Amino acid sequence: MELLAIAAIGLLLAPVVLAIVSLTTARRLKQEVTTLRLTVSGLKQEVSEIKAGFKTAGEDQFDDSASGAIPSTDAREARLETEPVPTQGKPVSAEDGPDKPQDVEPPRVDVPQLTRPVVQQTPVPPSQSMEEKVGTKWSVWTGGIALALGGVFLVRYSIEQGLVTPAIRVAMATFLANSLALVGEFARRRENLSAIAGVRGAHIPGILTAAAIVTALATTFVAYAFFGFLGPFSAFILLGLVSLTALAGSSLHGPMLAALGLVGSYATPALVASDHPNATALFVYLAFVTAATYVTARLRGWFWLAVCGTVGAVAWGFVWYATAWQYDDVVPTAGYIVALLALAGLILKGDEPDGSANIDPLHLTDRQLVALLTGISLLAFALLRMSGYDTVSLTVIAVTVAGFVAAAWRWPSLLVLAPVAAILFAGAYLTWHLPGIIEHTRFDFVKQHLNLFPIAPPPLQQFLVFGGGFSAFFGIIGFVALKAGKRHYLWAAVSALTPIVAFAYAYFQATGFQHSIPFGLAGIGLAAAATLAGDLFDRSLTARHRDLVVGIYAVAAVAALALSFTILLDRGWLTIALALTAPGIAWISVRREIFVLRYVTTVIGAVVIARTVLDPAVMGTDVGTTPVFNWLLYGYGVPAVAFAGAAYLFRSVKDDLHSGVLEAAAILFSVLLVTWQVRHLLNDGDIFDTNIRLAELSLHTMTMLGLSLGYQFLHDKTGRRIPGHAAALLSVAGLVLLIAGHLGFANPMLTNEPIGNNVYVNLLLLGYALPGVLCAIIVRVSADKRPIYYIYAFAGSALLMIFTFVSLEVRTMFHGATLATGPTSDLESYTYSAVWLLFGLVLLITGVVFGKASLRYASLPVIVLTVAKVFLVDMSNLSGILRALSFIGLGLVLMGIGFLYQKLVFPQLRRPAVQGTEDTPAPK
Repeated sequence: MELLAIAAIGLLLAPVVLAIVSLTTARRLKQEVTTLRLTVSGLKQEVSEIKAGFKTAGEDQFDDSASGAIPSTDAREARLETEPVPTQGKPVSAEDGPDKPQDVEPPRVDVPQLTRPVVQQTPVPPSQSMEEKVGTKWSVWTGGIALALGGVFLVRYSIEQGLVTPAIRVAMATFLANSLALVGEFARRRENLSAIAGVRGAHIPGILTAAAIVTALATTFVAYAFFGFLGPFSAFILLGLVSLTALAGSSLHGPMLAALGLVGSYATPALVASDHPNATALFVYLAFVTAATYVTARLRGWFWLAVCGTVGAVAWGFVWYATAWQYDDVVPTAGYIVALLALAGLILKGDEPDGSANIDPLHLTDRQLVALLTGISLLAFALLRMSGYDTVSLTVIAVTVAGFVAAAWRWPSLLVLAPVAAILFAGAYLTWHLPGIIEHTRFDFVKQHLNLFPIAPPPLQQFLVFGGGFSAFFGIIGFVALKAGKRHYLWAAVSALTPIVAFAYAYFQATGFQHSIPFGLAGIGLAAAATLAGDLFDRSLTARHRDLVVGIYAVAAVAALALSFTILLDRGWLTIALALTAPGIAWISVRREIFVLRYVTTVIGAVVIARTVLDPAVMGTDVGTTPVFNWLLYGYGVPAVAFAGAAYLFRSVKDDLHSGVLEAAAILFSVLLVTWQVRHLLNDGDIFDTNIRLAELSLHTMTMLGLSLGYQFLHDKTGRRIPGHAAALLSVAGLVLLIAGHLGFANPMLTNEPIGNNVYVNLLLLGYALPGVLCAIIVRVSADKRPIYYIYAFAGSALLMIFTFVSLEVRTMFHGATLATGPTSDLESYTYSAVWLLFGLVLLITGVVFGKASLRYASLPVIVLTVAKVFLVDMSNLSGILRALSFIGLGLVLMGIGFLYQKLVFPQLRRPAVQGTEDTPAPK
């Protein structure tokens, strides 16, 4: 029944096929006749023009007695173009001809310019209409795809229905593939013989051949994977022959066949499905298809074909991982990955350009091949994750990494594969999780949502051996490459940085950032090795390559040393150790003139600053009880001195950003040292006491203001910007503490903190008088150096602090050590008025005597405040003699102030003008 059905379908389709063939033949013949007519017409026109040209030349030619022969048309044209025509009246030189008299001018002859025959070109056919496109292109393309799919679906249908035996199915599919190939070849030869140029249709032979290729690949795959008619060796041979056929066909029929064959080849495993998928069969098939694709791409220069083939091959690998993966598939998958890498490298690698040895390898990078190899390597990484880091998958990673490094060594255009190999190794190693040895709660989200960690990991020993082996491999191969003359910083980066990354993660996984003497010693060994390598290349490399190479090894040495400090040291010793590396690196940078080390030192300074900002108490909670000489002195004093020394060394060469960062770090640590020492001194060694009292706050404020003065002086002497910025920031911090602390949360009037029983020498002197004096000193020092608003802010603060001190002293006279308790008596209120008035008068007299206008200006708000208090407060609150004395005293003082201004202030202000008037003659 199946055979009858197929025969019936064939009989029904035969007329349609014959009609299409007839229509195509008729179109071709018609186009051929049109071409012949155009050719004959062009030849006739050419002959006519040649005859007309000879006739005109025969009528106008002259008799050349000297030569005795009639020159040809081409000769005459050449002579007219090369020989100058003599002008009338000018003698002809002897060089013009020995037989011609020099005083006789030959008659001028006008020879007509012959026009070369114009060959009529074949007219360009007009643009195709939609009907022509449908009839000549789209129908053929659709038909070719339908033929390919029909062959595949026919096989699938026979499998599902069980209509015929497996042998007959395979035979029918083979017959269909051969028939399509023969018809395509026949059509190609007839097309070449006819040479039809009128119809721009689709390439029918190429599409028929593509359908044959797809059907043949599907048939071979089914015969091997599902029916067992072919063994592995026979399947390899047949798949190779079919792939070579596709290669030969695309060479004859162009990229269309290659594209269709590629799509059909990679779609076949999905279309011809099986209930029992076989990884070995699938990957062998894909390897052969990919090999044929790469060969075709290389021979024809179609790199897009190689890209598409790689995408298909890699995509099938991930599809298998996601849908049908089993642990038994490790070996065939590993072979498939290695085969893809080998095929891509051996087939697609082109020749190195001439003179590549003198060109930067990064400018020669074969980016396309590097991208393909990198994409294939993702399969190796995924296999490692799927298999739980077993021996086979680790071997694949090792082979891939070694192959990449070997390619980078062999070909300069593939140098980028060396860091790609290092990144592949690092990616595999950094995702290698070892549950049961150490668990980290911060990875819980990753484990739950990304499922990156294998269920059954290998033991710790395998983890450490793998990391240590490849760290040594990268370290040695990069060093040897540089010694062998491969002068490029990428080899230094691979050699120096890869072992550091592996070492840090191995320490993290094995110990969980706990102290470990073996790991600490290993880190010191890495630092020593990087230092020796950098020193060797510093002496042997030229200036062109030295800076980057030596700088990379220096970065590795510093990183390894820092890791060693982290592993071996605790508390603040890590900060101390990192800071101490700064002057050492700065000294090497200046001594060896390695500019890149400035960046290394800057990074160290930034890291230490960041660590200090995040955790200012770098020494921990137990710093000792001894004043000054405790852990704070080492934890902050040593880094301050170290960074100051590094900044000084850098400034001896160049004052730039790097020296500025280190100088800022030194200033920061010096400020923190003083701040923490104050806390330690006033809190019995407890630097984390949450209570801040007036005495401590006063010392902090005066520390900020005093350091501000010191850095301002340093800025004035040296002109460096960093101390100037530090002075401004510290002064602003002091102002904030004055306003928010001294007048706010630490004010004894609000906290009722005892200030001492002595009226004159007590806490108020430290909390208000001394900060006020410091503010006045800052005003004096900053004159003509800071903006006017800066001067006004500190002048106002100085006046406010001294005024508050005087007022609180009056409060102390009446209330004792605690100022916030008890009512305010009339005598106390009168005393405030008297003292304020006296304070303002002292400011005014001092300003007049010493000629300081600022003091006179400062007295005005005090006097105005006193007047306001007398009239608004004392008038209503005081009674009796005190009220009278208050107003009498105020009146006398105000009159005295007026007299003072009239007799002393204003005459002094007018004296220069009067003197000038006496000394200068009056104008007439």
